Amino acid sequence: MDSPFSVTGENLNYIEELYNSYLKNPESIAEEWRSYFRKHGLDSTEVITSEYHKQAETLMAEKAKSKNKNATAESSQVDPVKQVAVLQLINAYRFRGHRRANLDPLNQYERPKVPELSPEFHGLFREDMGKTFNTGSLQGVEEATLEEILNIVKSTYCQNIGAEYMHIVETSEKRWIQQRLEPQKGNGLLDDDRRKQLLRCLIAA
Repeated sequence: MDSPFSVTGENLNYIEELYNSYLKNPESIAEEWRSYFRKHGLDSTEVITSEYHKQAETLMAEKAKSKNKNATAESSQVDPVKQVAVLQLINAYRFRGHRRANLDPLNQYERPKVPELSPEFHGLFREDMGKTFNTGSLQGVEEATLEEILNIVKSTYCQNIGAEYMHIVETSEKRWIQQRLEPQKGNGLLDDDRRKQLLRCLIAA
């Protein structure tokens, strides 16, 4: 029987939800999980740091021995450390992608460098780009290559919309936003009529 801490295709989202809740409010999750996160030294005061990523990788890799028996052969061969790194890369774009968004049409300012948005920061390299990973809670696709995942999160969070919402406490509200942003890759949020209406308002102002 699988351990409750095992990483499988079915419970990736659940563990991600639990850890996000732990980061916001440790008392909001069961003592069993609080003790486990504390045991592995995961600090609830930090969200996106190099140490957080390495600790999360260690935690999930240690508990990834028990795999979903119904998983595909391709999925079962995924390096669990790399899989965790991909999930952390996705969350890094959700937390920090707005800092690289193209919000300056006149190009007067240089966009800041954000190390956490680099695959290399998470231990992912060129040879990993063609590998298929579970996408966790990324909306619109359950599995994709790293290259495809990177294209989705870049298009969603680093184009012309600076989506900054991960400070929201309610997970359901964050998921609502993700369901509207990520499948569309940040595009198609407004139809042509609505865009024209907004343009007229801007001109009138």
